[in-house]
Amino acid sequence: ASLWQRCCWGIDAYERAHFWGLTKSSGEATMYPKIFEGLNGWRVREISCGVSSTICASEYSLITWGPSPTFGELGYGEGDVKSSTVTKKVDDVEDTNVLKVGMGFQHSLAIIDPGEGGRKVYEKLQIFDPPELKDITGREKIIAAALDGRSSLGKMKKKKKTKGSKRKRSAEEDEESDGTDDDDEEEEERKDG
Repeated sequence: ASLWQRCCWGIDAYERAHFWGLTKSSGEATMYPKIFEGLNGWRVREISCGVSSTICASEYSLITWGPSPTFGELGYGEGDVKSSTVTKKVDDVEDTNVLKVGMGFQHSLAIIDPGEGGRKVYEKLQIFDPPELKDITGREKIIAAALDGRSSLGKMKKKKKTKGSKRKRSAEEDEESDGTDDDDEEEEERKDG
């Protein structure tokens, strides 16, 4: 079962997907579970939905769909459509055993069994392996710049707070002032310093 803000999905004992709620921005809500015709012919094992997109694992297929705008979460790849209002197979993982799926806001996840056709997918994947901070040349400069940026933000905020009316204060107002504004500024300078 999967649920999101507007729609819920469930799978019955016959591996059919049921939905209720809103599956598109126009139209009325389905108030009770209804078989989703777009997945007829597939034996659904897993299903998950995001804000407007859905991902589904069936026997040796991964199926996704979602109306525009989408941001690559459907997995169709470069040069293919970015969105689809009807169910569409993700060709890059065809004939693999998809174990689990997840869909969120602008992202999706499919866990694939490496033994059953999954090895070909793993071999094609680019590996995200960012360098450790300690291995980056010039890291001291990067850290110093980041810290300087953070301290200059504090100075900007302080300047913004101390800006006031351009009206000059009268001598009476100066005498009535208890000096709390000055104390607050000094305390902020100690925190920033």
